[in-house]
Amino acid sequence: MAVRIGARSTTGWKATVSVAMSNYIESGSIIAIATSLSLWQAQFHVGDLEVGLLASLSANAFGAAAGAIIGGPLCDRYGRKFIYTYDLLLYMLGILLAVFAGSYGMLLVGFILTGIAVGAGVPASWTYIAEQAPADKRAAHVGTAQLAWSIGPMVGFALAIAAAPSDCSAAGSSSRTCSSSPPSSGGFAAGCRSRRSGRTSAPRPAPRTSSTGSPSCSAGAGT
Repeated sequence: MAVRIGARSTTGWKATVSVAMSNYIESGSIIAIATSLSLWQAQFHVGDLEVGLLASLSANAFGAAAGAIIGGPLCDRYGRKFIYTYDLLLYMLGILLAVFAGSYGMLLVGFILTGIAVGAGVPASWTYIAEQAPADKRAAHVGTAQLAWSIGPMVGFALAIAAAPSDCSAAGSSSRTCSSSPPSSGGFAAGCRSRRSGRTSAPRPAPRTSSTGSPSCSAGAGT
């Protein structure tokens, strides 16, 4: 079955740059999901089991594995470019569901679709580069796409830190709600949200003293 989408011929660096751009956003979504799990838990008031499902069925676990299993045979049947194009559309749908999620179920479906899209994109993208890149420069093309895959998580972590509430961004904060998790994690921002809601730890009681003003444990020491 021959299906043409877009330009008839996308080869060389043009194909590599296209794949690198999608690698960047797909790998970035893995970190975006990881850094936001505790925030989703607070938003929808779900337990650890539900949070575990979000993580395990998303872009870095079983969702991606299922996408790779499905995407490989489809690439052989319909072509790399055809599957790669519709794979990105599926990715966009999953991200939109997650962004506008009004319930836990909607969020879970968005994460699953995103995971399947990322998994299906791996065999399609790397095979596409291997087929279209010049034989004597294939390693350079593959390395460029891999570099973009590595940059995505770095940018994701930086955005997670930048998006954290400002009242928890100051170094040396003594509040337990701000120091309970690393600054790049979703738990950091979630802790800041609970701090703003007024939930603070109770102060420790002062040690009891005797009538002489010394600690009660020393009373009667001279007897």
